Amino acid sequence: MARKLSSRAVLAVALIGLFGFVPELSIGQDNKPPEDPPSPLGGEHNSRDPRKCKKCSPALSKALSFLSSKGSSAGFAQGYMLGWLGLVDSANGTYASKCLSQAGSARAVGFNGNWFTSIPGIFLAGAYYRYGDGRAASGMQSILTDAQKNQHHTGGWHHNKNFKMQGYSEDLGIVTAMLFGMFMTLKGAGSGLPKDMIDRCEKNIESIMGSTGIGYGTGKGDYDTAGSRGAYAFMGLHFGGQTDHPFYEKLKSAIARQIKTMDKGHAVGCLHFLSMSIANYLAGNYDALATEWIDKLIAKQGADGSILLGDDGVGGGEEKNIGGKVGSTAVFAIMLLLQKPGAFDPPKKKEPAAKGKPAGGSPFGKPKEKDDSKVETPGTKK
Repeated sequence: MARKLSSRAVLAVALIGLFGFVPELSIGQDNKPPEDPPSPLGGEHNSRDPRKCKKCSPALSKALSFLSSKGSSAGFAQGYMLGWLGLVDSANGTYASKCLSQAGSARAVGFNGNWFTSIPGIFLAGAYYRYGDGRAASGMQSILTDAQKNQHHTGGWHHNKNFKMQGYSEDLGIVTAMLFGMFMTLKGAGSGLPKDMIDRCEKNIESIMGSTGIGYGTGKGDYDTAGSRGAYAFMGLHFGGQTDHPFYEKLKSAIARQIKTMDKGHAVGCLHFLSMSIANYLAGNYDALATEWIDKLIAKQGADGSILLGDDGVGGGEEKNIGGKVGSTAVFAIMLLLQKPGAFDPPKKKEPAAKGKPAGGSPFGKPKEKDDSKVETPGTKK
């Protein structure tokens, strides 16, 4: 009596007839491709998910524990680093929720006024990209109105509108880049932008842009040691779907080129590591960045879970300039989390989102029913 062949054996016979051999195919449950692809870092890094990785999981747990104990005392800049952590990791979404509730009311007041709008502005751009939250769009509109009033004569933005100091740059490339990134996110969301303001802003950036990114400011050249100023502008272009903008590919190349020197940024390390990490994730360069930095930073992490990422030390560095290690530790946690595929992608939808306008449920509460992203601002659409 002939023995009945299994379906797998029948398939093998058929394949031999077609090819003369059995090709390597994933047949059956034993040969399924792994759901958790291996980490490019190798060694003890057995997973791209930092919560499963033998080496990253303890580092992440310690960092999050430190932030849980110290985060409540975080000041302005450090608070927004925590906010970005909440955007990346929904388990820490309360940090993002806090920033989202206050960012839209930011105004340029005092000596560092334009920092008080640029840092919230680029955060709101990230929140809109990540979750399509209508409150983020509304907040960006408010900051845009304020930015119009405070644009410097150069077309960029300085510490404040009237800032002037002999020997200093005439504006600040990092502040200008953050605001430009927010503008490009709004443009992708369908909002009208004041043509004259945007034209002047783009001319300003073009005048201080070089192969490494965006320079310190007008009058101080075009070198971007850490790549981070260019990274903020790139983030906004990507968030807004502005991939055909003439700056997009130039900045995409620059941020990849500066990965090895992203610890040489000016004064506040977390600001530079944040933008370079998010931007290189968006550009598809994150494996290279993680390979360069993750093990080095894990080795540098303190016993209490905290870390200072690195900067040029001016003014005492990050710890003295913004008052502690919360900012760096939050960004370190973000860097660990970004290793997981999809860690900073817009939410998946059954229907594709319009160009530059991701949409989906926000984990930060119900957005306003009104579609604030359609509110027009004074000026001509560009």
